Amino acid sequence: MNSMFEIGGADKGGPDSGGRLIYLIADDAEEAAVITVQLGHFGYDLRTFLGVAEAQTAISALPPTALLMDMGLSCSGRSGAEALEELHASVAQRFPVLFISAIDDLATRLLAVRVGGAGFFSKPVDVLLLGDVLDQLTGHRLPVPERILIVDDDRLQANLSAVYLRRKGMEVKVVTDPLTTIEVLSDFQPELVLLDMYTPTHWVAEKACVYSRNGFMLRP
Repeated sequence: MNSMFEIGGADKGGPDSGGRLIYLIADDAEEAAVITVQLGHFGYDLRTFLGVAEAQTAISALPPTALLMDMGLSCSGRSGAEALEELHASVAQRFPVLFISAIDDLATRLLAVRVGGAGFFSKPVDVLLLGDVLDQLTGHRLPVPERILIVDDDRLQANLSAVYLRRKGMEVKVVTDPLTTIEVLSDFQPELVLLDMYTPTHWVAEKACVYSRNGFMLRP
């Protein structure tokens, strides 16, 4: 939900950010203002940009701890996913990216995963959940996952990983057939999913992960 799905590694933002500087790229100023106030209660400094070009300039000058981006950008003439790819190509800084979206379907969530999203939140945004995820991504809260799902068609490797994690006090479930991931994910409700991206049918597990109701945090 590491390399987590993000633009590169999860750096802690610029030198003056204190790990609390968040950028939001959106075209709804009123909605952005509401999120800004609410995230302020979590101690985050949220700065809104109504265009990608403005955000690029700000990122180059002072990288954020994380970036929030609306999947439905309209003012820029391109989607949030396309804007993220443009940012990825134009800036050297690395930070987690979380998407917000008015459309909450499988195709949109899968696109968010594939372009490097570290999280996905449908509108209206659950700011309590968003703040919790930001705390985890920025290192302000580092919970130890209690339930971990390992998806790997190499049974030996998967079981070795499971033994190690169980010794650390975690509850682990192993899936060696990715085709069963959706069912297991629903029953087991893991905090973390470890995927072998080289499994021939890993795309099934990838799709399963976007079924998370409120958001996702994945580690490939």
